[in-house]
Amino acid sequence: MADFGSSDMKQCSSVKVNDHVVLKGRPCKIMECSAPKTEKGKVRLVGSDVITHTSYEDTLPLKHIMKTLPGQEFQLVDILDGGFISIADNKGNVRDDLKLPDGDLGKDIKMRFDEGEFPFVTVIDALGQDVVVSVRQETD
Repeated sequence: MADFGSSDMKQCSSVKVNDHVVLKGRPCKIMECSAPKTEKGKVRLVGSDVITHTSYEDTLPLKHIMKTLPGQEFQLVDILDGGFISIADNKGNVRDDLKLPDGDLGKDIKMRFDEGEFPFVTVIDALGQDVVVSVRQETD
């Protein structure tokens, strides 16, 4: 597992769409965030579990403190047999213990690689399990 440093905490009022936080005890990417109409209102958050893709929803006070999930960017080096990917950090340290993600994200990574690109992927520490959550080309 990578060393992503300590996780941060933030108030619900600061959470935005695409943030990675712990929602209902699960590592989630925020898909929807509804702001309250008053200062004493509550924030409605909808997130997708980054491991199971299950949807979670919660309504929390504005000042509720949430754990954010730290991440790190790596460059794709290779797609290996068995569906694993080889990635390198900015110091040249290589790891090949992560699976190519399922779904559209995995297809996007594979397509870019098959076209000769070496895109960057973001890996988060999803409560003890490292997970690829996004991809971008260097110029994206």
